[in-house]
Amino acid sequence: MERLAADIVSFGGQVDKVIGDAIVALFGAPVAHEDDAERAVRAALKMQASVLALDSEVGVSIRMRVGVNTGEVLVGTIRADRDYTAMGDAVNTAARLVGDYAECA
Repeated sequence: MERLAADIVSFGGQVDKVIGDAIVALFGAPVAHEDDAERAVRAALKMQASVLALDSEVGVSIRMRVGVNTGEVLVGTIRADRDYTAMGDAVNTAARLVGDYAECA
């Protein structure tokens, strides 16, 4: 998970949350860039390469699904503990592209 999080951060994203073995990442929040969609896709491709490299290192078949979606979302802190997150159809659709969170776990 640390390798995948590093891939996300290296392209300007931030890890929003980890649910089981699923990572939800944000690009364009809190700071938007003109190429955030491209950054997200590049991070997804790098994550796939990282998983293949790990697969070779440990000799175990490891696979990963990635869903990338763009669109308007509501971002901000939603609780007293100041967790920054995103909500909206774009987030839900990205989750559906990879399957239910429970399937990913």
